[in-house]
Amino acid sequence: DDSPKSAISKLLSFSDFPPTKPWIYKRKNCWEKMYKAMLRAKHFIYITGWSVDTSISLIREKPIFREGNKPQDDEDNGMLTIGELLKRKANEGVRVCLLLWNEATSVGGSAKEGMMSTHDEITKNYFKNTGVAVTLAYR
Repeated sequence: DDSPKSAISKLLSFSDFPPTKPWIYKRKNCWEKMYKAMLRAKHFIYITGWSVDTSISLIREKPIFREGNKPQDDEDNGMLTIGELLKRKANEGVRVCLLLWNEATSVGGSAKEGMMSTHDEITKNYFKNTGVAVTLAYR
């Protein structure tokens, strides 16, 4: 099953832990499933983690569109960056929330990406005045 709901449940499922059978990694499969799940989200996208670099695309080789092989509009190339995708979903009315690590060394000026390159301040500024809610949290 390649549905977004199935992709999310598989990503979040711990029912196979510890693994009962060998797990085979399929190149780019995980990123494609995450992209498809976010692209087709209708209600919410919640992301928490160390860092979100808004300039990175999860898709590198073949375009993926929400509906078949047709772009949604002139700006949809089927390989949106994570930043473009999240802003687009927020504009469609999807609740998009990011909870990211607030790195103490990324305070401004030339050190905005921080010593650990988490891009936390850059990400927060990228989504400023958009429908994407970004919260930075200290550990």
